[in-house]
Amino acid sequence: MGIDLEGTLFGDGSVEKPLDLSPVNHSRVIVPVRFEWAGLGAGAHALLARHELGYGVVGRVLLATPLGDKRVTLAGKGNVPLRKLVK
Repeated sequence: MGIDLEGTLFGDGSVEKPLDLSPVNHSRVIVPVRFEWAGLGAGAHALLARHELGYGVVGRVLLATPLGDKRVTLAGKGNVPLRKLVK
């Protein structure tokens, strides 16, 4: 999984153990992440200039299905307003 702040790589992480994400099993998924200082400067600049932080997340998952294993890429991006970060 990769995490970007303002288009700059901020960190990456992975979960190696299988997770049960069935409808009857509710689990919190904690992903350990290694951070890169380069993304922090870009994030701080955006917070000061625009009062929001642009982020992006991309990762791959391996799904075990009755028809065999399937690899799926997940991606998302958006902006978080400063007021939501300081609550």
